[in-house]
Amino acid sequence: MKKGGPIRGDVAYKRFLAAAGRAEISGANFHGLRHSYASLMLDAGAVPLAVAELLGHANTDTTHKFYAHFIRDHEGLKADVDKWLDLAPRNRHDGPSQANVDGEQEKSI
Repeated sequence: MKKGGPIRGDVAYKRFLAAAGRAEISGANFHGLRHSYASLMLDAGAVPLAVAELLGHANTDTTHKFYAHFIRDHEGLKADVDKWLDLAPRNRHDGPSQANVDGEQEKSI
């Protein structure tokens, strides 16, 4: 048996069905496995761009269309990023950060 090469689709499918049968999972299919993989990745906090690349999507629009409901806490993430950007060190050409306006020292990230 040759190792390390591609596997034929029909062989992979038979192995998948056999594994699903041993695990006593009925109605399992490749598409469901793919959907579960993406859903679990996003629910665990994976970056949508990374999931899109792993799934072979041309861009994140497709990923967002089908899996956006698994991407956790959009508003919380936005608030965290906004806060980080507000506290981020500025270069000498930018105006003062909000932290400097409030009299606080800039924090290094």
